[in-house]
Amino acid sequence: MEAVRHLTVPRKHPVGTCKMGLPDDPLAVVDPDFRFIGLDNLRIGDSSILPRIFSSDSSAVTVMIAEKCADRIMSQI
Repeated sequence: MEAVRHLTVPRKHPVGTCKMGLPDDPLAVVDPDFRFIGLDNLRIGDSSILPRIFSSDSSAVTVMIAEKCADRIMSQI
């Protein structure tokens, strides 16, 4: 735990931890329908799918991502 404290830095708006891409992309974690690649019934609809951080607040973008994810889920029910 001591190493974690020394090697990490808190940030207010982390992004990019779950890359969105096609299932054949070895670095992709989420497909374009927000499905977690390799695990059924799990969707990721937050700022972690953004490719990079930007200079403005990410709250509105995160809400839009979540709404789009919800739309995709609802269209498949």
